[in-house]
Order: sequence, then structure tokens, then C-alpha cells
Amino acid sequence: MIPLPSLSILVIFALFICPKAALADEIDDDIISWVRSMGGFISEKIEFRRRDRNDDTSPFGVFASDDFKALEHIMTIPHDCYIHIWDQGVENMELETEEATVNAYRNNLLKLSQRLGEEMEKGDKSKYAPYVAYLKTQKTGQLPAAWSEDGRNVLRKLLPVGSDVVDWLENIGFTNSTHPLEHHLMAMTVQRCFDVALIPAWDMVNHDNGLINTETTSLYAKGGTKVWATKHIVAGEEMYHSYDKCADCMDVASYWGTTEILRDFGFVERYPQRWVFPDKRIWFEIWEYEGELYVYWDEPEAPGDEAYGLPDKEGIDFIRAEWERLQTTVHEDELLPSLPEHELRVILEYKEAAITAMKLALEAAENAEEAAAEVAPEL
Repeated sequence: MIPLPSLSILVIFALFICPKAALADEIDDDIISWVRSMGGFISEKIEFRRRDRNDDTSPFGVFASDDFKALEHIMTIPHDCYIHIWDQGVENMELETEEATVNAYRNNLLKLSQRLGEEMEKGDKSKYAPYVAYLKTQKTGQLPAAWSEDGRNVLRKLLPVGSDVVDWLENIGFTNSTHPLEHHLMAMTVQRCFDVALIPAWDMVNHDNGLINTETTSLYAKGGTKVWATKHIVAGEEMYHSYDKCADCMDVASYWGTTEILRDFGFVERYPQRWVFPDKRIWFEIWEYEGELYVYWDEPEAPGDEAYGLPDKEGIDFIRAEWERLQTTVHEDELLPSLPEHELRVILEYKEAAITAMKLALEAAENAEEAAAEVAPEL
């Protein structure tokens, strides 16, 4: 059993008296001022706000308040603003076996979660006080692993066999006896961290692989994380980056997709979506182009590259079985009325996305020769 972070009652108390969403604008202003005071840069032409200003449930994002030119500097967050564990013995994750790599990753997450708890306990005395104040506004239960028991049970029925989307907290040692706020700290760490660091302001930029308009240096780069526009961004436009194709993401896109985005960030991503089943040698993406959806298989980019390619007969049978299973699982009229609204919405979004993905992939695989004759648009 991996030892759990030890949190004092002060942390638990601090989390319950945290600032609420009504103060979010003030907190964002405090973060901006603090980052600048630490030698960082945040453009005067961005604002942190809800997508829908009139809807308190609308997600927060980072928006341009004025036009940005391609390559224009958006922000730089210096290392001194990171909550990190570089001074606590970060475990190497480039190991020979998958088990060893996973264990090292989990141990790093536990250390970072504990570090976050320590900074929250310090409160206003923390070196990262403005950022800590913002993190205290984050709601519990954003990730499926921290949902209600009913919600987790329903989602589990939809997930592929062996998926850890709702069970990863238990898998790393967080049992039912663990305090719920320790669950919350761990879930928040997974949701917001970059490798072994939590990075203020930059962690407020949302994910969308179809609308990426920013790029960054590595988080380890000298001077910190520098962010710039990759194209012209007009006033009012939201800024996006990728949670799985980032500067420090390595090859995560080869085994990580829409289901894993849901596990680690708590939402069903918009198109493009990626669906990966490594044990079945299945990898495909679905892109939307002018209102039509297209399936793209894992094809080699250059001679000699390893790729799954089109699924074999066993893979096609698996996709068909998943499509049939999903259609007969979790009907909306059978869902418990007690399910929290957020959980219900995500469950239905995931089911629809998975059914659509399996249907399109099955049609494309079964008609591979015909599909190959049709030229899909270049994206």
C-alpha cells in the first residue's frame, strides 16, 4: 500500500472556508499581479472568465480581450511560481517496464498532492498564496473517480473492460477510509498538474485539439513556461492548447485518448477525439470537417514507423461488440434521479461519443477498400 499524504485538520478546515466563485475575478487579478511581481509576464490583452458571462455554471477559460498576432507573447510563468516537487526527489519515469513507470508516476503524484496540501495549510503565509486561494475555489467531484458512488457505478458500465477511469484512486491506495478532502487534493493534482508541477495561469487554458492556437516552451525551459499565439487570435476568442500533444507530453497520444481525457480532466472532449485500445491494437481518431465526421487510423508517417494501421478481424469484432454493448447499456430513462446533474450530463455525453465512435470505426474498417478509394480531406 502506498503511504497517503498526511493532512492536518487545518488543511481540512481551510478547504471548507475557501473563497467562493463570486470572488473568482478578484482571485484571478491577484494571480496576475503575483506572477508579474515574481518576474513573470501576463499580457494585458487576456482575461480569465467564464465562457458564458451570464452563466455561473459555465466553465472558465482564457480569452483574448484584444487581437493577438501570430507568435505574439501571451504569458511567461517563471519556475518560482510553480508548486513542484523538484526538491523532494522526483522519481524517474523513463523505466524499462510499464509497471515500474506507473509506480514512479503514482509516487510523484502523491508527493505533489502532499506538497499542495502543505501549501494550502499555510494559506496566506504560503509563497504561492494567490494561487492557493484560487485552487481552494475548485469544486470537489470534478473527476469521475471522485464522483458519487451511484455515478461511478453507472459510468463503469459504459467503460471498456479494465478501464481505471473511476477506480484509479483506489488503485493507488486511496481507500474508502481516506478522508474525502485527501481524495480531492489528489484528484485536483491529477487534473491540474504538468508532469510534477502545478503552474498558475497556464493551467486555466482549456484543451481542444481542433482549436489549438497557442504553443509553449517546455515547463523545464530556462525562465519558465513561455506561451505565444500560433495564429492570429481575434478579440473575444478563447485560447486553447492540447493536454496530450504538449511540449512535455512525449508519446502520450499513442496510448491516451478521449476516455483518458475524461479520467484525468473530467470532461468529454470535442472533436477531434481519439480512441485507443492497445491490447486490441486499435487506434483511431475522429475529425469533424464541414459538418461531416471522418475516421483516421494509426498509419505510419514515414517508412519504418510503427503503427497499428487498420484493425484485423479480431479488432473489427471487438469494435462491433463494443458498439452493440454500448447501445444496450445505461438507458437515460433508467438513470437514477438522485445523480448529480454534472455526472448525468457527462455520462450521457460519453455514451453518445463512444457509440458514435464505434459505429464510424466499424463502418470504416468493414469497408476499408471502398473507404481507401475515397479521398478524405487533409486536416
